[in-house]
This record gives sequence, C-alpha cells and structure tokens, in this order.
Amino acid sequence: MINIKLNKRDKEIINLLSENSQINLRDISKNLKISKQAILKKIDKINNHFVIRYTTLTNYFMLGLSNVFIFYRIQGLKKEELNLILTNLSKKQNISWQSTLNGDYNIGLSLFYKDQIELYQSLSYIRKIFGKSIKKEDLFYIHEQTIVPFSFDKDIKQIIIKNKTPLGISKLDRKILNKIESNPRFEIYKLAENVKLSPITLKKHIKELQSRGIILGYGLIMDYPKLGLFWNICILNNQFGKNVDRIIQYLLKDRNVAFVSKTIGNHIIFDYITKNQDSLNEFLDKTLDNFSETIMSYKILNVSNVKKIKEIY
Repeated sequence: MINIKLNKRDKEIINLLSENSQINLRDISKNLKISKQAILKKIDKINNHFVIRYTTLTNYFMLGLSNVFIFYRIQGLKKEELNLILTNLSKKQNISWQSTLNGDYNIGLSLFYKDQIELYQSLSYIRKIFGKSIKKEDLFYIHEQTIVPFSFDKDIKQIIIKNKTPLGISKLDRKILNKIESNPRFEIYKLAENVKLSPITLKKHIKELQSRGIILGYGLIMDYPKLGLFWNICILNNQFGKNVDRIIQYLLKDRNVAFVSKTIGNHIIFDYITKNQDSLNEFLDKTLDNFSETIMSYKILNVSNVKKIKEIY
C-alpha cells in the first residue's frame, strides 16, 4: 500500500473544504497565497486518497423525512453471505449509511423514512434478508443532530439539524437537491443545463433552499483510518425524562467529537475521532463522572468498514 502523507498546505485546504466545500479555486488561492494549479494538484491528491465524499447538508425533517439508526448483532453467516447481504442493502435508496462495526453490534445502518408504512416495509425487508442470523436489534429514533465539520486545527461552525415542521418543496427543487447532494463542487453552468434552467434561475432556487433552512451547508466526509485516526461511535444510555442538553453541550466542547444525535428515547449517540483509544476512554470516564446522575451506561463501537454513506432526499 502506498503511504500518502498530508503536509501543512494539504491540511489547510481540507480545513477550507470542510468548512465550505463549495469554495472555489480563486478563493482558496487568495486565502493560502498559492497558485490555482498547485491547489488543483493538492485537491486531486486529497480526493483520491482521503475523502469518502463531498456532501450537501440538509435539514431532512423539513423535507418530510425521519431518521432511525439501527444496530445489529449478526451471527452465523459466512463472510461471503454477509457481504452479499450488505451489497443488496446498499442498493436500498433510503439507507444512507451502512457500516461494519466492532463491539456489541457488528452492523450499523441509518434509515430514512416518510411514514410508518415505509418504516415497517424497510424493517421487514432488512429482517427478512438477515433472517435468523439477527441475534440483537436496537433502533434509535433521531430527534436532533449536530454536525461538527472535520478540521485539523481550527474551530468550524457547527451545523444543527432541528426537528421542524416539513415544508412544501417542488419536484424541481428536489431534483436540484438530488444533483448537488454528492457534488456540492458542481459547475453552475453544467448543472443549469442538466436541470434545464438558466444559471441565474438555478442560483435563485439554491439561494431559496438555503434561506428556507433546507440546505444548511456544504462539507466533506473524510476517510478517517487513512488519516491514521480511529472512528468510534458511542451510545450513552440516559435516564428517561432527564434533560440531556447539558451533556450534549459538554460533548461538543471536545474537538474529537464529530457528530452528535439526540434520540426520542433520550439516548445520545456521538462519533468520536481520535488518534488513540485511550483518549476516548479518558473522555468517557470524565463524562460519566460529570453526569453520573443521568448517564446509566454506554457502549463503544469502532467503525471498521463504511459500506455506504450518502444523503437522502
């Protein structure tokens, strides 16, 4: 395996793209005082080796969607059988994230649904293809999420996805969202031609989606293991009825916390990105000491292989 390393300039470019992946070459060049040609080469290296994907961040609640995290303990399947099932699952449009894990669970999914009927149908399909190999299944219904864009050495504004009343959105706007969700670094003229609008009209549609709070930002998802980092998912089991907002604010002060979800059942699920596992254990010990009256137990899961990650519209 070729060992590709990042230098200071590479990291500065990643910081800028993480804060706003729509930033153009001219602005990066002006910010870092290096040529556009040099930036292009560096972005190519970053994309080819360290980025899973670029993403457009949206408030999916306002699109009439709900989200549930599902964690499974699967046993009794051969590796080839499990891989085939995961390949079939990855084709399901409303599954946005799929990963193998180490810990109490070995499979994690993020599922979007419009209503209880779609949720029931999706769960029935998943349970059918896994069959009797499911030894444990836990569902966590998401109420609110906070995204902390990845950065090497600077604080970037957090993005909060609040549970808000759905807004009406046209088929055209949904089409625009579908086009830009995995490619926020689109060229406006090419996209305008694709959706059969003038560039000026397309810009107005995108600006309206932003002003309505549907589009929240543009970022990127890094391949953490290739950066020499561990990607952990922690599940805090809290006493029902207790206010967990103070815990969330405490978690978000730590630079290693990348993503925090509050569930309807009062659990907190957060991603912790770190160079060594000892720092996570120390952080959890301190968190439990500070909030012992609320946190009853926790689980640590290590993300071993991301099979799929995308936004859903």
